[in-house]
Amino acid sequence: MPNGRIKRRTVRSSDRVIRKRKRRKAKNTTLGKSRKKTISGRRRKRSAYLLYYILVPVIVLTVITVLSLTVLFKAKQIEVENNQIYSDEEIIRVSGITVGDNLFRIRKGKLETLIETQLPYIEKAKIKRRIPSTVSIEITEAQPAFVIKDVELLMILSKNFKALEPLTGDIPPEFVLIKGLETEKCTVGYQVKFKDSENEKALHGVIRAMIDNDFRIRAIEFTESGIIRLNYDERIIVDIGGPVKIDHKVKMAKAVIENELAVTDKGILYVSGENTTSFRLDTGNLDLDYLINEPHDEPGADAEQPDETPAQ
Repeated sequence: MPNGRIKRRTVRSSDRVIRKRKRRKAKNTTLGKSRKKTISGRRRKRSAYLLYYILVPVIVLTVITVLSLTVLFKAKQIEVENNQIYSDEEIIRVSGITVGDNLFRIRKGKLETLIETQLPYIEKAKIKRRIPSTVSIEITEAQPAFVIKDVELLMILSKNFKALEPLTGDIPPEFVLIKGLETEKCTVGYQVKFKDSENEKALHGVIRAMIDNDFRIRAIEFTESGIIRLNYDERIIVDIGGPVKIDHKVKMAKAVIENELAVTDKGILYVSGENTTSFRLDTGNLDLDYLINEPHDEPGADAEQPDETPAQ
């Protein structure tokens, strides 16, 4: 009897241990599933929040954009500033902008170019939006400064070489004539394009030297042989040779004309880049205004060459 009881107790103890382990395992499994569900739920909430925070700004921006391009920001006033040559009405008409246009649907770059090409004496047009309902057109007017001989046509150019209009009649004294440069494009309302980039660079150098040295000339000529000649006061032709040391040569020419020549002297002043000058006095056979009027033979080409008189 005692042994039988011991066996039954042992079996019962073993059963209890097994049942406890099963309950513990089942509990752990349940806890694991619960934790997984919790983590999964948190992830779903995070994804939902993230989607919310992305979609809401996108929807708001879309609504604002649609309203801006349709209902809001319509032009009620169109202003033109700094214009004297053309009237406000003419500039606005050419621009194509009308009251009621949406400010953000105005293609500024295209309309600015349209104004500049259709109205040649406008060097630069700048269109600005002024929220909520104003369009401003700021004008920079062209300043006529040059006349270029293009084939048989004389064209007035601005300081930035924009073609303004053909010239009829005599060349005004305030304009500088440019001769001997072939153009690739010389159309009213557009920038002039020169065929020879080196000569164009030399032209800019001459003009810069004129401004820096306050040296007022009537004409600039580029000869076929590469020589640059300047017409000063329609009485002195300054021969500066090739397009090197241009500023230095112009400075020398100005010093000689102002300090060593009389105001009545006429002739050709030769200037080199080696600090040497020589003056050829006119004896009555030089065509000193040939750069201003229709071209003749080059000065003294068919005449006897007198001795050059060095400028002291």
